[in-house]
Amino acid sequence: MFCSKCGAEIKEGIKFCPKCGEPTPNFNSDNSENVEVSQSEVEAPTVQETPDEQEAPVLNFIPSEEEAPIITDAAMIEEPKKSHKGLIIGLIVFLVAVIGVCLALFFTGYLMPAKMMVGRAVGNGKDNFIQEYKKGYDATQEAYKDINGDMKMSMKVTLGDQTKALLRSAVGVDCSWLDSANLNANLDVQKEQVGVEMTGNINDTDITTVGVIFDANSEQAYVMDSDILQDRAIVTDVDLNSKALTDALSNYVDTLENSADSLPTPEEMDKIITKYSDILVKDLQDCKMKKGRDEITAGEVASKYHVVEITVDKKTAAQLTVDMINELQKDEDTKAVYKKMTSSQFATGAYASTFKDFDTFWDYVTDSLEDAKKEAQDKLDEIKKNPEANEDVATVNVYINNSCEVKGVRVEPIEEEGYFEFFTPEDGDERGLRIAMHDEDKMVFCFEGQGQEKKAKFNGEYQLTSDDKDILKLTVEDFDTKEFEKRHSKGKVIINLDSSVANDMSDPTMQMFALADYAITFDNQGLNGQIDFDILSGEDSLLKLNMTYAMENVDDMTIPANKLQLERLSDEEKVAFIKSLNLNNFVDNLGKAKVPAEYYQPITDLKDAIASGDDMELARALIALGGSGSVEGYEDDSLEGSEVSEDVAKERLKAFAKMPYDDFAEMYRMGEGKENASDEEVRKAYEFLQNLE
Repeated sequence: MFCSKCGAEIKEGIKFCPKCGEPTPNFNSDNSENVEVSQSEVEAPTVQETPDEQEAPVLNFIPSEEEAPIITDAAMIEEPKKSHKGLIIGLIVFLVAVIGVCLALFFTGYLMPAKMMVGRAVGNGKDNFIQEYKKGYDATQEAYKDINGDMKMSMKVTLGDQTKALLRSAVGVDCSWLDSANLNANLDVQKEQVGVEMTGNINDTDITTVGVIFDANSEQAYVMDSDILQDRAIVTDVDLNSKALTDALSNYVDTLENSADSLPTPEEMDKIITKYSDILVKDLQDCKMKKGRDEITAGEVASKYHVVEITVDKKTAAQLTVDMINELQKDEDTKAVYKKMTSSQFATGAYASTFKDFDTFWDYVTDSLEDAKKEAQDKLDEIKKNPEANEDVATVNVYINNSCEVKGVRVEPIEEEGYFEFFTPEDGDERGLRIAMHDEDKMVFCFEGQGQEKKAKFNGEYQLTSDDKDILKLTVEDFDTKEFEKRHSKGKVIINLDSSVANDMSDPTMQMFALADYAITFDNQGLNGQIDFDILSGEDSLLKLNMTYAMENVDDMTIPANKLQLERLSDEEKVAFIKSLNLNNFVDNLGKAKVPAEYYQPITDLKDAIASGDDMELARALIALGGSGSVEGYEDDSLEGSEVSEDVAKERLKAFAKMPYDDFAEMYRMGEGKENASDEEVRKAYEFLQNLE
């Protein structure tokens, strides 16, 4: 018999395994209390001998029959004690690591020489920049993949009650019926034509859809409306140059497709920045530097950092200028990258009037720096001959944390009053920002504030001041920092002009809008996004603008086979064309949108006149649509309501059309609502009447 737990061999009649103490089938659980196992019942397990040439390994200690303990209960058998050696070793490793980190921080902050700290900070800044650049580079490559120039966009305007009341009182326009107006547009870009399809929407009701195609082959524009014109297009002569349009379309698409490819790769950018940061660190080594600790403040956030005070003299500034320009003039890497970045401009001929090619342009740029290099070299030669000519020109304080990251910079000229500051202190979740320029005894410019970042959401408030006067306050809400790392901008910004700015305005309307809050909510990623712009007065919205855009494919627009060129139609054909217009859906949709009937009454009259088939009614409707008014020298002031015959009406229309243009224009502008009619509008009305039968 063998033990069911450890597998050891057990003699018949034994109630407990002599090796592990497991009860055997001979053990009666009903009478198991206080049962003792005698030494005679416990037999030591048989141990097999190993061959002579191999020493048997000791697996564990097995007591002999004489040494075997008396077991009174299986539950009382103790497990072997576990060793805590691994836990102790892990704890020691952890403590060593903590001590190492502390020593490293101590060395970085307190023992590292100032010049070494500056060099490390410049290197870290370069590395951080390249990491962020790579994220943007990868996001751009993805966004511009498979792009062809097509775009969809929508723009919606919503008026608030206060704005409606303002329009009614200020300009006498009743917009109480208007809640929103929306325009949806699709841009279709093809090899030799570009088309725009626009749908107008009022109060969430589509009114009509108009399409326009500009074609390079015919050098004409085609206007379409599926409701009003049905399957036809009106051809309009426009000032199109076939080659110019084709080139523009081709260059537009090429620029978009090559935008991602024209960006420097992260490796190229790293190589270039390393060159110039190394020059900066090398030349700064000759400066006097001293290290200490100081506190910087931005908004309500204050933190202490290591500060390295760098005294820059004329020699260092001149040497830095010479070294930088020398490197740029021989830098083939930067030249190649910039050539790639400007390839589309040279391909489209944007620089053709000044530079014949990129090499000519680059030679111009580098040659123009020669004078600055020569001036700096002259200063170096002068200082070499006369060391006393070397003077300090500026003090630069660089604020660095224990990780050798720059958290602030202050530049102060020696001979001039003023300074420049850029501070970004941190205190836990608090983040401060201060960008300030101070000139003599006044603050020229200051943008300062603080925010808090928790769970990847950033909120903050900032104040813009100019010439010691508050200009505006900027509030950031729910800016998603994690998404921003993926080049996905998502959040909200609120801009408030300072009351002092609004008080300077005498006009009450301007004051109302100046005191409003301008809220911008954005959600943009790559070439797609949404921007909501809301002007708020307290809790009320004065005006909302919602815009969405997406660079994505649009169905190709085609020119209808049935085309009409109005300029070439006879009088009879023009009248027939007008009679063929379908205005029913257009007028019905305006009614559904709750547009007041008086706003589109002339269009309704034209629709009814077309339906009646009466030429006289059609003539009246067309005149009303173009503007009515009395005609000097004719028997009746107006055709409206007259009882004259159709023939008489036609004769009067012909006489009206034969008036000199200047007289006609004067009479036209005497019509109701036509006081400010443009010359183009008057000219069209004049030509229409001339061609009317």
